[in-house]
Amino acid sequence: MKMRFQEEKALITGAFGGLDSLVNDAGIVTLGKIAEARDDDFARSMAVNVKVPSRLCRVDPVADHPLRRTGALMEIEKPMCWLVSKETSFVTGQVWTIDVGCMAQLSFP
Repeated sequence: MKMRFQEEKALITGAFGGLDSLVNDAGIVTLGKIAEARDDDFARSMAVNVKVPSRLCRVDPVADHPLRRTGALMEIEKPMCWLVSKETSFVTGQVWTIDVGCMAQLSFP
């Protein structure tokens, strides 16, 4: 079932009263050689990995509000220590932005 953006927003905010935080934790990988990739593989990857997180951020843009302050050392140190701990041994090759929401303020070219 395909819903329009406003219907999706109403569904999510109605069910949960809005969002307090957002973790974009969905993603797909199509295994194989790039030379053998089909256009629909690329379209599906872009839809799940780029379009869905973008739409979720627009439902209730919690990420669009930077804290407008400089982070304390401890606020950066704790996530960094966690990322290099054994608890995250399954996490590889990721970019984690810890910037009090500043990246959310950038516009698309």
